[in-house]
Formats: sequence, C-alpha cells, structure tokens
Amino acid sequence: MKSLNEQFEDKLFMFIENLGDLYDGWFLLSFLPPNDFQLIRKSEHNETWSKFLPEKGTTLSVHTIFQDESVYNRLRKKLRNCIFSLKSSKYREGISINGKLTYIEMELVPLQIEKEIYILTLIRDITTQVHQENSNNDSLKKVQRTLLLEYEMHRAIENNEFEVYYQPKLHVKQKKVNIEALIRWFNPRLGGIEPSEFIPLAEKFQIIRPITNIVLKQIFNDYKELENVYKDTILSVNISSLLLKDEEWIKQLKEMVEKRDDIDLSNIELEITEHSLIDLDTAKKGIKTLSELGFAVTLDDFGSKYSSLQYLREIQCQKIKINKSFTKNIQTVIDERRVLQKIIDFAHSLGLEVTAVGIEDESLLKILKSYNCDELQGFWLGKPTEKKLLLKGIPENLKGLINS
Repeated sequence: MKSLNEQFEDKLFMFIENLGDLYDGWFLLSFLPPNDFQLIRKSEHNETWSKFLPEKGTTLSVHTIFQDESVYNRLRKKLRNCIFSLKSSKYREGISINGKLTYIEMELVPLQIEKEIYILTLIRDITTQVHQENSNNDSLKKVQRTLLLEYEMHRAIENNEFEVYYQPKLHVKQKKVNIEALIRWFNPRLGGIEPSEFIPLAEKFQIIRPITNIVLKQIFNDYKELENVYKDTILSVNISSLLLKDEEWIKQLKEMVEKRDDIDLSNIELEITEHSLIDLDTAKKGIKTLSELGFAVTLDDFGSKYSSLQYLREIQCQKIKINKSFTKNIQTVIDERRVLQKIIDFAHSLGLEVTAVGIEDESLLKILKSYNCDELQGFWLGKPTEKKLLLKGIPENLKGLINS
C-alpha cells in the first residue's frame, strides 16, 4: 500500500495534468501541512512543473510574495475557511512587489486523502485584467491607498508622526473631569489621516502593537501633568481587542508597568472594543490579565455588534461605554429611550458604571442625567485637543456643570 505522501503526490500531479493548459500562466503552491507551505519541486515531474513555475527573471515569485508576512497571514485565514468548507475558493490581493503595485489571484483547492486534508494554492498575476476591469480607477485607488498607508505607517512609527490628543469627559455623579486619550496621525505627505481609516489597517497588517505602545508610553508620561489640573482624573485609552491574545504585547505591557510605579494604574482605564467578546474565553482571560496588572477596564462601543447583556456577567470590567447609535435618536424615538434606560439599569445592577458618547447638545445631556448615566462624552462637552491646551484649565462649560 502506498504511503500517505505517495498518495498525495499521485493525486497532486494527476490534478496538475488534468488542468493542462487551462491554467497556463499559473504556478502551484502546496500547504504541507495545511498551516505551513512550501513549493513542491520533484525532478521526475519537471515537465509538468514547467507549465506552472514562473520564468526566470519574472517580477512575480513565490519567495517575493511571502516575504510579506501580512499577505501570508491573510492567506492562512482564507485557508482555514477553505479547509472548513472543503470547497474551492478564490480571492484577489493587491501587493507591492519591488515597489510596483501587482494584483494576484489565488484559488484554494482542498484535496482530501484518507483523513488528511491538503490545500493546493494556484496563483497568477492578474494586474492587466484588474486595470481593464477598473477603468474608473476607484477600486485601483482604494488598493493603492491601502498599500501606501501600510508603507507610511511603518515610516510614521520610525519618525514619531503619531500624536496623542485628549478629550474631556464629565463624570456626573463625582462631579469631576475624566479624560480620554485619542491617537492622531499627521503625515507630511498625506496630511491628517483619520483613526477610523488607519487603525483597521494597523490591525490588518499587524502593526497595531507598536502603535498602541507609543500611545501608552505617552499617556504614562502625561498623566501627572494632567492630574495636577484635573484632580483624581481617570485617563482612558482604546486598546485593540486583538491585543488581548497577543502574548508578546502583554509581556511588553508588564515591562512598561514595572517601570512606572509613580502612577496608580487604577486611574488608567483601558477601553476594549466589544467585538472581542466574540471569543468570550479569550476576552475573559485577556481582561483578567489587565485587571490583575492594576488597570481599570471598560467595555467600549457596547451594543455595536455581538455583545449581549449576559456577557457583562462573564467579564471583569468596571464600566461600559454605550455605542453612539443608542444615544443619537433618543430625543425623538421613545422606544430607543426605553432600551437605553434598561441597559443603564442592568449595568448598574451588576455594579458597573455607564458612559454615554455623542453628547452634542444640552437637551441630550439632561436626558442622560435623568437616566442616572454616570459619565458623558461628546463635542458639546469638549473636543479632542492637544495636551498644552487642556492644561490651561477646565473648560468653562464643564466648570459650570461640575459646580451645579
């Protein structure tokens, strides 16, 4: 009986030969095992392989593509989906090769031999085809923008282009000002770039860790100055949920904390976006670690995607921040008022505080105060600003609310 490897080779090369000239211009990768890859080269099959391997000197090569770890990681995600469904799947990717934007198309084909599953990946250069399909250049510009931002983010880390702005928040019950740290990116070539654009890309390209560390180091340095003006302030900052399972980042965070015994970490609030709760066990473990280090933890953007009130029983957070969608219509839609009131009441029953965002006028502030919402945030109370401006003193409108 043939070994599993021999069975695989037989099935693989039968597959190749059946393709014939149909996929002329493609070349073949095999994943052995499915979570790792290598280019299969067998001397006895040189004639077959010659149809699929790129010519010498071509700009597109397996080695070049997979030097980019982010492309490999995205491919692995596609592979997992392919393995699960046992169906062929196809997708496109725009990558930079030798400084030139190139489009590739990958087709993932599962082969099952006994109980083992192997994934074949067919790849071809479709740059010309994409240019023809996108005569209006909208899709092309989007991919170019993505690749450009990835490149510029690496440079931005080296050149210290990221800045931290601060936005005041009103703690209604304690009558004090808390502050949220918000990252800003001003690029000398591209101008100001919104966090809503570059943060998802930083997560996608796995450079969210160094960017987060830049912000954390800055707020650790700024806290004492801010606390001198805003007594007993809680300084909050957003943390990507992806970092909850990043052991290297947890290690780096512990090292940062060990060097800052001058700060009471319970006054530093880490806001975790609620979609981390898709994997509840990972979220619980990560949040528990942050709490044990001494940080306060908030569940940010609550209600935007997957979380439920039941999840609040499971995790060790001290506060929830309600998604803006819950507050924007409560002045006119009675049912939404009722939902918001129930969320606040339930959170309080669990001993959690509640922050509402999107406070754009005084009438909205009054409604939320009547619901016993603990903390309020929005442009009407204060816009994100540079530290030096915030250090000039408590804004006048907040002074009036604190003293009322």
